[in-house]
Order: sequence, then C-alpha cells, then structure tokens
Amino acid sequence: MKIKLISLALMSGVISGCGGGSSADENAAACFNETLFKVGSRYSIVTKEGNNDAERSSFSVMETTQFRGQQAIKVNDEISGFNTYYSLDSSDKSYSILGVMDGDTEWYYTPGQQNKFDLNAGESFEQTYTKITVLPEQTADVVFDSVNKFIGIETITVPAGTYKTCRFEAKNTVTLPSGLKQQVNLTAWYAVRYGIQVKYEVDGVADELIEATIDGMKI
Repeated sequence: MKIKLISLALMSGVISGCGGGSSADENAAACFNETLFKVGSRYSIVTKEGNNDAERSSFSVMETTQFRGQQAIKVNDEISGFNTYYSLDSSDKSYSILGVMDGDTEWYYTPGQQNKFDLNAGESFEQTYTKITVLPEQTADVVFDSVNKFIGIETITVPAGTYKTCRFEAKNTVTLPSGLKQQVNLTAWYAVRYGIQVKYEVDGVADELIEATIDGMKI
C-alpha cells in the first residue's frame, strides 16, 4: 500500500516530464489544503507507476480520535480498509503522519513523520523519526534521517492534466533493523490549492496522477 497523500519521507508504500520553472517568491503553503483533514471530507486518487496497473484509493475523513495517546484525525481508505492517523497544525501549515492500522498489523512513527508547507523556495527542514511495524509475532524498527527541501513552484503535466505545483525533494538515510544503511531520494509535486500529489518519484521510479476528486469535484 502507498499512502498517496502527501508524504515526503518513505513510508510503505508523484520527475520526468516536468515543465515550467520555479518561482522563488512563492511559498509552499499554496499547496496546503486543510480540507483533506476535515471530518466528512472525501477524496479519491488514481495513480499509475510505470507499466504497472493503475491503483485507486478512496479516502474518507472519519473522526477526531486518539492514536497512541495523541489527538489524531482518522482517515479511512475505503478500498484497502487501512486507517491512517494524522495530527494537523493549521497555523503552521503542517501535518504529521502518526501511524496506520490494518487489522492486526500496525505501523507508527515516533515522533510523527512531519510534512511542512510554510517554506519559501530553497528552504528545507530536517527530521529524524522511527517507523515501528508491529506484526502479530514481531516488531521491527526502521530509522529515517531526512532532509526535505522546497524547490519552488513548477507547472507540470501528468495524465490527469496540467497543474501548478509545489516541488519538494527529500534525501533520506534509512537505517534498517539489521543496522544496514540505505540512501533513498525522492521528489514529490503537490497541486497548488488542492494539496494532492500529482507526481511522486523514488530513486527514478515515478507515480503519476491519472484522476482525482475532492468531495465529488474533479481537480
């Protein structure tokens, strides 16, 4: 499963074809959409990675609840059945992914995996967090040391259409349970106003948006 929304750091599962240029006088807050976390909101996303089949996710913002002792917004993917828990800071134009539940399998982040949008072109933020996967018979920890940079505003074209976007690049040093370290680099583009990822690339492998709706309206 890929969490399609907005994450800059590698979780568990949208660069080629870019057009336009960056604009240094704009802020990535233009790509922060609080509606994606408003109880009652619904949005669907269809993406395609290379020659693979298209994948559809259909999200419903269910409720404000508690997740591992923290106030959280619960978002359900009606297709996969996964529940993802977020914390939101509207004043700071940021949110954190706290964790995901799938039946008796859970993974959570400590601290939450943060995504910040109140950045000017060229600004970056760093974070270190641990992804803890809890399975019925074992637990595995993966540590991320991440540097996330807002490159600027770009206009790009994907199968879903042409969008003005915020381009972010992230460099992650990932420490596996074995102690082995890997470097994972990714680039993501979020649609201005809508906040939906329209392209996402991890080490040369890209997802592109085919279609998306927010509360029944095509973006």
